[in-house]
Amino acid sequence: MERMMNHLRKLTPEMLVLIEKRYSILKNIYYYQPIGRRLLADRMNISERIVRKDLSFLKEQRLIDITAAGMEVNSEGLELIDELQDFIKVFKGLHQLESRVKEILGIDAVLVVPGNVDEDLSVKKDMGKAAAAVIRKEMKDDSIIAVSGGSTLAEVARQMPDLYGEHSIEVIPARGGLGEVVEYQANTIAADLAGKIGGRYRLLYVPDNLSREALEKIKTEPAVEEVVAGIKKADILIFGIGRAEDMGERRGLPFEVMERIRSENAAGEALGFYFDINGNIVYTSTSIGLNLEDYGNIPRAVAVAGGAKKARAIMAASFFRKRTLLVTDEGGAREIVRLDSM
Repeated sequence: MERMMNHLRKLTPEMLVLIEKRYSILKNIYYYQPIGRRLLADRMNISERIVRKDLSFLKEQRLIDITAAGMEVNSEGLELIDELQDFIKVFKGLHQLESRVKEILGIDAVLVVPGNVDEDLSVKKDMGKAAAAVIRKEMKDDSIIAVSGGSTLAEVARQMPDLYGEHSIEVIPARGGLGEVVEYQANTIAADLAGKIGGRYRLLYVPDNLSREALEKIKTEPAVEEVVAGIKKADILIFGIGRAEDMGERRGLPFEVMERIRSENAAGEALGFYFDINGNIVYTSTSIGLNLEDYGNIPRAVAVAGGAKKARAIMAASFFRKRTLLVTDEGGAREIVRLDSM
């Protein structure tokens, strides 16, 4: 198949570009349906005039339906989306890209989805879907799954299919922290993911950046002790990665800490740990939950982060923990390769 793709790239490169564009349009309609033409163009950051012709084609091919509420992908369109996923990966050389990023980072495995979340927000849903598939493969009946917060991890929970029946799997927040939007908090994500899996969940209501005296008092609470004990027994960790300065501001770190993060060139943040580009810890935020030893000891870690803008952050966090499976997008992966070649 790869040889055939090389021939097609040489003979009809414009055809393959058109396939990718129409695949992206179809996928965006599916994720946001029902959706109008103008909103679709806005979400994809392209003009309404450009998208109009492709929508007419998709309608003629009976891949989408148009209702009063907007456009929707029908069963034939959904089947085509599923079947085109592997074709697009091979066409864009993403399997080779996965191998190259894995080699650069020195981690266990890399999964790359097409696109760049910086340009197309639906790519975050693709990363969530890919990460959910990894979790289903890795989890066992007695697994304890620790999850971090953030919009990308919220998408992982949303894209997890309903696994009907009851399971003894437990999902717990990896760290405390109540400063984010409710649906992006680790507590919410743990509950949502457990609901999809059919497992149990525990909650950890502890804000970030409390004083050490306050943290010591809270640690003795039985409910908190139970969750912390569960984190130490977790066999799967799922976490997001952010840019250090962005995450410091979002968490409301004090001015002097922000200055330290900047002066020591922190590039990435994961689970409250701030890393420089070489994977050295620059700063650790005060919170209850997963500590540095736990971070290194959990057998399987799945990091989910994408976008070219996060490439340095992904590299920083990955260099710290090598036993990691990274789910990222094409934009982040290609930027990692570019940075490595500089």
